[in-house]
Amino acid sequence: MHLNGVHQIVRSNRLLDQIYEIVINRETHMPKATKILALLSGQPAASLYLINSYNVLDKLKSIWSRDICALYYPEDLWLHLQHILEYIPNEAVKCGFFEILYKRIKGRLFQFHQFDLKCFALLCRSEEGQQRFGAIDGVKEMYGILKDPLAKLNTYENVVLTLMNGIMSKQVLWRCREFPDLPLVIAELSRDTTNSNMQLWCFQLLRELGEMPCIKRFTRATCLEILKNCKGLSLKNEGARSELLYWLQRELYHTTNLRLKSLDI
Repeated sequence: MHLNGVHQIVRSNRLLDQIYEIVINRETHMPKATKILALLSGQPAASLYLINSYNVLDKLKSIWSRDICALYYPEDLWLHLQHILEYIPNEAVKCGFFEILYKRIKGRLFQFHQFDLKCFALLCRSEEGQQRFGAIDGVKEMYGILKDPLAKLNTYENVVLTLMNGIMSKQVLWRCREFPDLPLVIAELSRDTTNSNMQLWCFQLLRELGEMPCIKRFTRATCLEILKNCKGLSLKNEGARSELLYWLQRELYHTTNLRLKSLDI
């Protein structure tokens, strides 16, 4: 969409209302309407207008509340929601999106691991989201998805991202101790050669988990060789892997900053 077109739409609340009504009512032109919304919110200035000068969260909540367990929403609509959540995760949690997405995840709805979980992970970046993640025992929920032998996923990228964002509180980190093989599961996922983002988040998650000395001890005992034999899929990933290895091989209670210079491992 041309920038002039974006500016024209965001200047007209009446036109925005009409576009959202098409989506809320699931009218024939819903795919086109959602594509317009995704293109709009992809522009920072337009996203900020929708957030600050238009009741975008209420509109989005109306869409998902109409049928929380709907099997399908267009991919562009999920992208539009992600754009908004990146700016205001705390407000979205308070608006009810945490409960909406959690119910969909619990129900294992179609493609929940790609769309619902990505938005859920964005909510867990906020303090309010992290508190609720702890309250619902989110670690147990994500661990269950990782270990479910009857429902293998084609990617666990957003499961890892949700854990990475959700375990920032001490309470949730302590809960991770009760899933002793979690670091091993994550280390195995880091060997995936098809997903650079997931690999990087695996390295970062292992580092976060290792803040608990007993988890660091287990990670060092069971995951070190896996990580040594794993190759970073990008320079950034390789740097994160090297730093993780260096940190794991230091004393358990070491808390100073990591090396700035990467290691040749």
